[in-house]
Amino acid sequence: MHSTPILWLLITFCTVPPNVSAVNHWIVSVDGKIQPKIDSPFFLRRPNDLVAFLRQSEYLQLIILLNAKLLLLKTELVKKMEEANTYTIDFMYQTECIINYLVQETDMYSTLKAKKYFNRINTKKYNRQPEPTTPPNTITKSKTSLPVCESIGFCMACMDHLESMMHRGKLEMSPELDLNAKELGLSSMNEILVTGLRNDPQSWKYPVLSSYFWRALGMANQAMECARRAVHLSPRKYKDIALLSMGTILQRSNRSSDALIVLHAATDHAPNVVENQVALANGYFLVSDFNRSIDCFEIAKVLDPSYSEKEKYMRKSMTCFKYIKMKLKQIERQLMDMKSDLVSFSEGKEYLDKYYEKLLREQVPIGARLAEPSFDVHSHHLLHHGQYCSIRKTQHSKEPVLFCDFYSDLQMQLNKDSTIDTIQNYIDTKTEFVKNQWHLSLGAYKNLDIESFSGQLDVQDE
Repeated sequence: MHSTPILWLLITFCTVPPNVSAVNHWIVSVDGKIQPKIDSPFFLRRPNDLVAFLRQSEYLQLIILLNAKLLLLKTELVKKMEEANTYTIDFMYQTECIINYLVQETDMYSTLKAKKYFNRINTKKYNRQPEPTTPPNTITKSKTSLPVCESIGFCMACMDHLESMMHRGKLEMSPELDLNAKELGLSSMNEILVTGLRNDPQSWKYPVLSSYFWRALGMANQAMECARRAVHLSPRKYKDIALLSMGTILQRSNRSSDALIVLHAATDHAPNVVENQVALANGYFLVSDFNRSIDCFEIAKVLDPSYSEKEKYMRKSMTCFKYIKMKLKQIERQLMDMKSDLVSFSEGKEYLDKYYEKLLREQVPIGARLAEPSFDVHSHHLLHHGQYCSIRKTQHSKEPVLFCDFYSDLQMQLNKDSTIDTIQNYIDTKTEFVKNQWHLSLGAYKNLDIESFSGQLDVQDE
């Protein structure tokens, strides 16, 4: 009597229509209904293969873990992009500062302009010559005579132990246009200097004036030989004049470190000569010793109040560009961190794709699943995902096979975000921006360590 229900159950199960497919993965929908998950990774080609089922579970867990790490990394990249934007805005607020206080390296090359300085050489008594044949405001080469100074041997006072002095024949400089005959108080350079060098070979004045002559023409080697001779012959009271000329030649020949040593010697000989302090301030500036540079400008301001504006300008310039360069370096470091994170993201994505490919190989293609009539009611949304194609190799053939299938919900989740492409474009654009700013906005500060300056950062308060 009790066997009748059991027999009926067995008959019912065995008479299920043959076209009904089994589903091994079910989910609860939003509206609380239990429905089959058509794109389940456990819809296997070999449903009875327990090892394949366990591998699918392992691959799926790895994919979920990797995707979580990539999402976290992407969040960090977005955060760093926002910080880089903040640094950029801070940098752009300093545009006016860049315009008003930009300093080029050539602006810091020392020169001589004050007539008072030339009075120490007392050039007036040499100015008794016939009218010049060239305009009085220029220095030109004479085809008949040039003030060439005879070279002297090794001279310790001439700083011949310095590397630049050992190879002084290789020095090169641009013409020093601020030097001309009118400011020197000489109406005819060539004749006076050639005659003086010949008739008074022990005088230090003709060699130092000749060094100015060659500096004006941009002839560093000839100018240096005349400056060395002047250092050798000059008395201690005036030795700073010759040393200043020698240091200026080195400075304009881009030998800043050796130039600073020579300019320091000139200042030690005559610390109360404002030109020496200004040249030393420029020298410190060009080797990134900005605090000492400001100290020298302050001394120059005390010696000659007309340098007050120069000191104020340089202090503001240093303060301004310290802030600007720090902001550019902040942006640059941020971009480098983002590039490193992008590499990590790319490696993680490659790793994820590798395991997802393994996950797909064990599954029945979604296109084949969709062919089951009983699945239509639950799978129509998959048709809107679109299709992808890839090249695969099969176990039965060495030739690659083109495989195409519909995207699963998991694939759509992994591939739907285009944030990484946006971040990559952002990094490329911002990198080009920083490169242009390094080239156009920093001037002399580009290759100098302005961060060592201890001035205040708040330019607005200056």
